[in-house]
Amino acid sequence: MSNLTTNKARYTLLKEFYEGNTFKVMLVSDSHTNDNAHDFVDDVSANEVTEAAVDGAYARVEITGITVSENDAGDKPKVTADSVTFLNLNTTESIGAIIVYRENNDDTDSIIVNEVDTLIPAGSSSNILPKATDGTDLQLTIAQLLGLTDA
Repeated sequence: MSNLTTNKARYTLLKEFYEGNTFKVMLVSDSHTNDNAHDFVDDVSANEVTEAAVDGAYARVEITGITVSENDAGDKPKVTADSVTFLNLNTTESIGAIIVYRENNDDTDSIIVNEVDTLIPAGSSSNILPKATDGTDLQLTIAQLLGLTDA
């Protein structure tokens, strides 16, 4: 016999955490070091890439379309969302990590969900972080942002 958390419990917890809340993504410089002690956005905001760029390219971006569904066949819940895109990133920065957080009142109580410093695009085997910006867009999927796999 083994210990387990039921699929229904995992689904319910994730649904309550994600749906109906605001989640955002921010970019931090290559001087940032991921740390489990980072609990809130203000723990990492000193390293935020904030340089003014065309159309506010480095502004924090909201994750939209978040849904959680129950996947009984795969015996785990599934989180889906729209891709996040940072547009026209100019050529003067180096992105060291990507921070996903649940927004609350301000940076002092907005909870960090994930710090991504390994980003391997589909069809590649190489980490692209740190990434020197080159004037192009940076598009990220929910799987990349949360370290999820499809099931």
